[in-house]
Amino acid sequence: MKTTALLALVVGVSAMACSEERLSPAPVSSTVPSSGGAGVGGSGGEGGAPPEVPRVREVFIRSPLGSPIENLFADGDFELSIVPEELTGGQYGWIALRMSGASETILGETGGLCRSGLRCGRLEANRILFGRGTSSATGSAHNMSIWIKPLQPRAEGPCELGSFYAIACETFDVLRSLKEAEQPDENGWCQLSASVPATDGAVCLYGELTADALLDNATLLPEERPQPFPLPSPIELPTERSARMAQIREILKAKTPFGQAGPQPEEQRHRGE
Repeated sequence: MKTTALLALVVGVSAMACSEERLSPAPVSSTVPSSGGAGVGGSGGEGGAPPEVPRVREVFIRSPLGSPIENLFADGDFELSIVPEELTGGQYGWIALRMSGASETILGETGGLCRSGLRCGRLEANRILFGRGTSSATGSAHNMSIWIKPLQPRAEGPCELGSFYAIACETFDVLRSLKEAEQPDENGWCQLSASVPATDGAVCLYGELTADALLDNATLLPEERPQPFPLPSPIELPTERSARMAQIREILKAKTPFGQAGPQPEEQRHRGE
């Protein structure tokens, strides 16, 4: 009898506790506003409705890979390239340098500051950006673009943020200049883009920034229709910039060889047989 009574008491207390529990993370007034009054979530005041609460955060659903799978850039969304160079030896999709050719680390931003994916790059003005790509296996032309957002809004020339080119990765011959959009999108991002003719070698991106900016969502996509050769004639640049690009080309070649591997020495070839 005592055990039965004790069990009944425990069940009764548990039921009372459950029946009294209330969760109300966003309580609102149950008063129905009179005609002409403010409703729930309105400006508040009349009808007992609470005042409008300012938005404090936004929730995004994004792929950690960011770019389309057919993207021919090695790291179109800067997800893998924001690490100190001494840890990798420069073997990644994006490389930043100073105008002198000295190495520069690409700083990183995350979340809602970026345009796509989970990470994006940030560089100061007067920095060089080099992005590795390849070329279409079908021999088609390409569409190249990159999105840039100035850290400080600009009243005049909001998308004039530097000079960017599609180049041949090995020779640094300029295939096309990227044209900036006239105006940024609703979030302040500017798209720079160009149609790049078909080429028999890898295509890379070279840019010189003139403003502190975020960098994201770079794409190098093959066009649907193949375009025949011959290759386009290189674009001539001002002497100072051309000389600087030649210097950067040699610096990058010393770090990461481009093109096909050279012939294996005779001794090593015999050793491997």
